Amino acid sequence: MRENLESGFGEAGEKAGQKVTNAFKRAVATVLTERGIEIDKRPASVELVPSLAKTADLSFRVRGIPWVIEVKSGLEFNSLGAAVLEGVLFRHRRPGGQFVLLSLYSKMKATPDQLEALLMELGVGHAFDHIAVFSLNSVTDDWWRDTARRINEFFGLVPMPDGFVA
Repeated sequence: MRENLESGFGEAGEKAGQKVTNAFKRAVATVLTERGIEIDKRPASVELVPSLAKTADLSFRVRGIPWVIEVKSGLEFNSLGAAVLEGVLFRHRRPGGQFVLLSLYSKMKATPDQLEALLMELGVGHAFDHIAVFSLNSVTDDWWRDTARRINEFFGLVPMPDGFVA
């Protein structure tokens, strides 16, 4: 079982990964709430096909603009593909909002700018308004040292509600 937890494979690894994602999502929601943003009790959702819907990880409105945040603990190729499909779907079915991909860390060596360039090249660059990744997994370069700056940049993307005083 320990191997499953460490490798991220198998049922135990999936449960551990989901716990990290849920904790990360709660932390982000807490910071947004402390900034005066009311998180939707029922997150935004879109219907993929009849009787099958995709629900956002976090959603809220600020100054009349809907925001949808897809939260990942560890961004990797497969989860990026799924998130792109979700982003394109939300963008198509709920135009006019902000769609953000937010990941605690990336298992890939690509920066958010490189990912955005790749998505543009593939014709799906409109899937996200922003891609935010806080750190690269197990890499102790500038990415790791700059995590606090990237966290602040992410929260700086979200406008403060009208009339909110910190």
